[in-house]
Amino acid sequence: MKFIGICSLIFMAWFGWRVGDHLSPDALAMAIGLLFGVLAGIPAMLMLLISLHRRQPPQTRMRYQPLVDLPRHEVIEDQAGRLYSYDPQTGTMILIDDRKRIEVK
Repeated sequence: MKFIGICSLIFMAWFGWRVGDHLSPDALAMAIGLLFGVLAGIPAMLMLLISLHRRQPPQTRMRYQPLVDLPRHEVIEDQAGRLYSYDPQTGTMILIDDRKRIEVK
């Protein structure tokens, strides 16, 4: 594992040297400045994340959330196109929609 790490570092150094030979001094300075700018932003981001994490109050969570038994309703459409909600437990029907339906072909 160390061998692979050393080989990759040698390859990156060689690749950087080859790219540095072909770039102008201004482009090389800009690339190095970009690299150091990105590296400088990492600690600032970590400090921001830590400060935001400390401000949040501890959240209480329920270990068990009980299941809710919701009533089961069936939607039924009659021949006139009206929609009803039917409760099979009580046998009640409630009119939901009485609009005319238009079929477009």
